[in-house]
Amino acid sequence: MRVTALLATLTALMVATAALRAQVPPAVAAQNRALADHMNVAAAVHLYAPLQERAPYRGVRVERDIRYGASAHERMDLFAPMNSEPGAERTTTLRAVLVLAPPESDDHRSLGAGRLYDNVALWAARHGLIGITMRRRDDDAAWPSGPRDVAALVGYLQAHIAQSGGDPERVLFIGSGRGGLQVMSYLAHHEYWCCHGPGVAALALLGAPMNLAARGGGKGSLPDVDTTHSDLPGLDEVYLPVFIGIPQYVDFATQRAATQLQQELCRRGRCPTVRHFANHGVLSALLSFDTPDESVSGQLLAWLRQVVRL
Repeated sequence: MRVTALLATLTALMVATAALRAQVPPAVAAQNRALADHMNVAAAVHLYAPLQERAPYRGVRVERDIRYGASAHERMDLFAPMNSEPGAERTTTLRAVLVLAPPESDDHRSLGAGRLYDNVALWAARHGLIGITMRRRDDDAAWPSGPRDVAALVGYLQAHIAQSGGDPERVLFIGSGRGGLQVMSYLAHHEYWCCHGPGVAALALLGAPMNLAARGGGKGSLPDVDTTHSDLPGLDEVYLPVFIGIPQYVDFATQRAATQLQQELCRRGRCPTVRHFANHGVLSALLSFDTPDESVSGQLLAWLRQVVRL
């Protein structure tokens, strides 16, 4: 009986600890409530900075500013797991590759010795993946710069990522905000696919606006949302697993776009996984990766393990 009681107590403590780690920090939740979907990058970074690891990052190999396309803006940072023992050989097993297409286009602001959203690529490396943070052309660039940038990156990974220990057959994307819009536009317009297929194994969207209006309805509110090039017809080509994450504090148009995308994919017999993230905005959802706040990353990791061999 004593052993049973001890095991029950330990189990309860483990569950309580996991629940605590999954919570949004109170200060972040309060700030998100106050600012709704208007939190700026500086405010979000300030809230999560005490929870994030500072560069140089332990046990991780980092390569900066790798050119993947012709434009000077088309660069990426790569994070790879590294054996901690000096002289140990790198594993010969190719790893899944997780690419972050962030809300901003070419935001390489410095955070101490690191950069904005290093934490997402670092989180990927901590879980045995190759983590990549993508930078792309300016958000005001006209169609089709978005899908072309994604195509250039996917093409580069298909040709070169194996040299860095990554598996070109398991390239996964997290598309957040405008980054998610541009990845979906790439997938929905097969004329921009880089290879014999899209070259993407799975897509997670976090608070991403969509271009799903009926074709020819006019110009959208964002420069790269043009219904002349609506993604809606191209959803017939989107066969890969899709995860739709909806932070609580996003604008109504983004919430509506997430619902429409879910309905359209379900209508095609390919229902996505949908998760709602309470107390989060788009920025806090991203910056929570690789911190004790696993309310977003924990659910995303569970989904990735279901749909892709990690």
